[in-house]
Amino acid sequence: MKRSLILLISLPILLFSQEKNKVDGNSGTTNWNEIKGQILGTVKTDTDNQVLEYATVSLKNTKTDKLIEGTITDKKGKFLFENIAIGEYKLTISFIGYENRVINITTTKSKPNYSDNNILISVNTKLLSEVTIEERKAIYETKIDKIVYNAENDLNDSENDATDVLRKAPLLSVDLDGNVTLRGSKNIKFLVNGKASSFFATDVATALQMIPADQIKTIEVITSPGAKYDGEGDAGIVNIITKKAIIDGYNATFNTMTGTKVTRSNFNLNIGKGKFGLSARAGMRGSWPGRIGTNEYTRLDWKSIQNGDTLNLNTLKQEGKSENYYQGYSGSINAFYNLNTFNSLNSSFVFGGKTSPNINENTAIYTHSTDSLLSYFSKYISDKTDRTLNMEWTTDFTKKFADNEERELTLAFQLGGDINDGNTNIEETK
Repeated sequence: MKRSLILLISLPILLFSQEKNKVDGNSGTTNWNEIKGQILGTVKTDTDNQVLEYATVSLKNTKTDKLIEGTITDKKGKFLFENIAIGEYKLTISFIGYENRVINITTTKSKPNYSDNNILISVNTKLLSEVTIEERKAIYETKIDKIVYNAENDLNDSENDATDVLRKAPLLSVDLDGNVTLRGSKNIKFLVNGKASSFFATDVATALQMIPADQIKTIEVITSPGAKYDGEGDAGIVNIITKKAIIDGYNATFNTMTGTKVTRSNFNLNIGKGKFGLSARAGMRGSWPGRIGTNEYTRLDWKSIQNGDTLNLNTLKQEGKSENYYQGYSGSINAFYNLNTFNSLNSSFVFGGKTSPNINENTAIYTHSTDSLLSYFSKYISDKTDRTLNMEWTTDFTKKFADNEERELTLAFQLGGDINDGNTNIEETK
């Protein structure tokens, strides 16, 4: 019994050993197509021989131009591709501001690995000469006494004038008619470049429409006015800072836009030479077609209907139609002269106006079922046109101080006025 047990245990072990030898014997021939190697290297700059981190390295098959693998260099400038079959490859190293470096590599059965610890790439001088680094401020900035909206960094084509820009400023709300509120209050003082403007004394909505959106640099919403501001504007102050073109030479631009709600065109001219600068702007805007509205009203004699007499009804029918149009224009001429680094003289003349035709037509027809003498017809037509023109001339001298950039002295002279005119024609027929 003991001898049989030993035989049963030994038999599987013997069979397993024979099978293993059989498999190993069939794999005795080497398959060269399965030989794998490594491709590694170190990327450096040719100017100072410093290692280059985060350079892009790609490996392509030369015959098929197929991408095999890609990677980036580590902080020591090294890269590594593993398990690469023998063959012909194209190694490409690229980095922003540098010329691409291409290396042709061939690995063989005897040399399946490739290594180069001194791969140099050159600076692309042409590309660097075209690169301009521009620092942009954040769109919104919070300061001690105000919140600043940097509109020049957030401008798009849908914005026409200052009204559209203020809709994106913090704490401000603007309704469809252009009325501005600060935290629910309309008691706001408006400034342009830190100075009061007579344009805002009568009609704020019209004054905002006179300032093109692309001329606005920043909007300052001042909720805690300091001592340099007077007591006007209990809710706060809105200071509109416009762009100041600094050029040596001249440039001119013209743009126009036509849409279903508004049509506008603007022309800008800037001339600068040394310490002197001159800028001129002209623009027009209008609504075409205008806002057109209609209404209808019909009243029936309810007592006749209650009595079942639907044939003898007294009826009143009213129809109305209104047409509102808007045409506006604005322009400015500004000249400045920098006496030196700390003293400057500036003078500007600004004008703007609008024409608003409004046509209203109402018709009323009353029909009496039994007595024609009580029936009547009336038609009322009102043709009203409002015209406004605002003008303002400002000249100021500004002195800055070398020991304090926030400190400045300004002497300003301002003269402004407005003209309001209009006519109304009424025609009534009975």
